[in-house]
Amino acid sequence: MYRINLYPEHATKRRAATQRMILTAALAGLLGVEALLAGALVVSAVLLSERTRSMEASIRELRIRVAAEVPPGAEVGTALELLQLRAARTLWAPKLVALSDCIDRSLILDEVRARVPSRGRAARLELGGVIHGGGSRVDQVSRFVGALRDEPRVAGEFPQINLETIEEDDRFLVTCSPAGGGD
Repeated sequence: MYRINLYPEHATKRRAATQRMILTAALAGLLGVEALLAGALVVSAVLLSERTRSMEASIRELRIRVAAEVPPGAEVGTALELLQLRAARTLWAPKLVALSDCIDRSLILDEVRARVPSRGRAARLELGGVIHGGGSRVDQVSRFVGALRDEPRVAGEFPQINLETIEEDDRFLVTCSPAGGGD
């Protein structure tokens, strides 16, 4: 009687079956992941369509509100006026610093009047002083006026810078006004 050893063939079949089982499990896992992704996409599409519908309803509601908007009341008008005044306010500190940078030693300022804007009246800066020192009085004050015109912190808001008067007792007056005049 012949004996045939079938163990190597059995082991080969077993290895092939194990490999097929691993490949089948991997494919089934990939199919499961694909099914989960497809389900997630379907759910997100449904959620997005619901959100789109709710936003469209909100837009329609806002359009109706805008169409039926009531004119602002007195308190809104007052608040708007305050905001406009705040936007048009004059910041005096930078102008005073610029003034100290522009003044010549031959001039002494003894009067600085800053008029704040109010209804119908623009802001205005009036500078009065005394000429102290030799030389031409007009040249000394003109150099000061020229320095003020060249200074952006002053000329930016007050482009009309004028020498108003030089009196016999060496007193002078310079006014700085906005573009539209002053009064």
